[in-house]
Amino acid sequence: MCSVLIARLLLMLIIVVGTTSTSWGQSLSATTLLNSSNTPLSIISASQHGMPIRVATGPLGQIRSLEIDSQGGTWLRGPLSIGQSVGALSSEQVRIGSVAPSAGMGLVISMSGTQQSTGISIRDIGLTGSEHAGIVIASQANGIGTGIRIGGQQGSSRPTLQTGLDITGGLGIRYNALNAGVGTAIEIGGTNAPRRGIEVVVSGTDHIAVIGRANTNGTGIIGASQSSSSEPLIMRTRTGLMGYAASNSSASADTLVGVYGQSVRAGPGGTQTLSIGMHGRAVSRNSLHSGTSIGVLGDAQTSGAGSYCAIAGCFLGDSLSIALVALGGDVVLGGTTESLPTSIVRSPLGSIGSLSTVYMYDAAVSGRASITKLCLPPAEQQLYMVGNVNIINVGKGGVCRVNVPNNGVMIGGVNADTRAGSVVHFIPINGPIILLHDEQAVMPNQRLLLPGQVPAELIADVVHAIWYDETDQRWRLLR
Repeated sequence: MCSVLIARLLLMLIIVVGTTSTSWGQSLSATTLLNSSNTPLSIISASQHGMPIRVATGPLGQIRSLEIDSQGGTWLRGPLSIGQSVGALSSEQVRIGSVAPSAGMGLVISMSGTQQSTGISIRDIGLTGSEHAGIVIASQANGIGTGIRIGGQQGSSRPTLQTGLDITGGLGIRYNALNAGVGTAIEIGGTNAPRRGIEVVVSGTDHIAVIGRANTNGTGIIGASQSSSSEPLIMRTRTGLMGYAASNSSASADTLVGVYGQSVRAGPGGTQTLSIGMHGRAVSRNSLHSGTSIGVLGDAQTSGAGSYCAIAGCFLGDSLSIALVALGGDVVLGGTTESLPTSIVRSPLGSIGSLSTVYMYDAAVSGRASITKLCLPPAEQQLYMVGNVNIINVGKGGVCRVNVPNNGVMIGGVNADTRAGSVVHFIPINGPIILLHDEQAVMPNQRLLLPGQVPAELIADVVHAIWYDETDQRWRLLR
């Protein structure tokens, strides 16, 4: 009868340990526990002192491999293998394998119902080498697989997140290329480009949002805005910042900007404040030959039929501002090699030593003006004077050749630029010109104010000059 009872207890596998208040324990020695009934196989520790359930192995059972405390907490001596035919190495704590080939997942942590919890926390990371770190993601071959994928496209099985990565303190991201000069550290945007690729916000004195460093054969930062059908970007090496704008648009009002600098200051401010839209600075510290340092170089090119204009530098300002100011140093506008300063003659920039024409609507010189050569443009056409009380139409020319009869002609007025200080030169051809004083038959600002208020004779083949006096609004003859 006793043997039958023991057999039934083994089949049900209900083991009660420490059910009495005595100091002695109970033990069961068996090689196999078999439950053939339709009831759960249960192992119960009903100790009133909350004793754990402990599984021991090894010689004489001295190695504790598994322990479950009275609160359900589990302690497991590794390594642990999860999956069919998966064997964890002695250096591994847990190995998960036999993941389904399609839509399989090795480890899933549900954060449902949590707001301020953490799915995975890796603590106490010390000095890590190149092979080991808190998390190591590797592939069986180079360039295969995706290490970390966060979120997905709209409507996909991987919904997007509010924040993909949140990093505080230390070095945020470090990327090393597999080979020197190969690879892209961070690539943002694919089939759907974001509105902003990178947005960096910093504050405080001496804070810098972005620093792009490259060696002398590279480019620090490249900003490109181009249409898909425009010509490809041409790399500009040995450049700190490169702005590139390209478009094949046929719109007549299209505008492209390579680099745009804007400085806006609000508030009451003060007279000593300074706002600079773009500051270009070049410094030469060569110990032997200083070379040429150019703070800002503007280069514009254009070609093709129709109307075109290439302006290398354009400065705009309102009526109360100054468009261009040169503070310190001489200003050189073109010129031959002989007339240029020595430093520019020896410059490696070959385009500097060319001639140029400077067009100015009005020029005011407050100091001394030294002119080595003066070139006066001729009138728009040669004038042929016949009769008396004629008006000379000079136009924009500085020197006017006047063809007159041998017996001369009388001139009562000059139709020319009447701005203050305007000067017109006359060369009578064949005969003389008689200038009339304050001739009433012409407009007041075209009249002549002559010495002694008497007519004056301009001798043939001699250069004569008249000057417009803005105070009297008359032309005066220069002797």
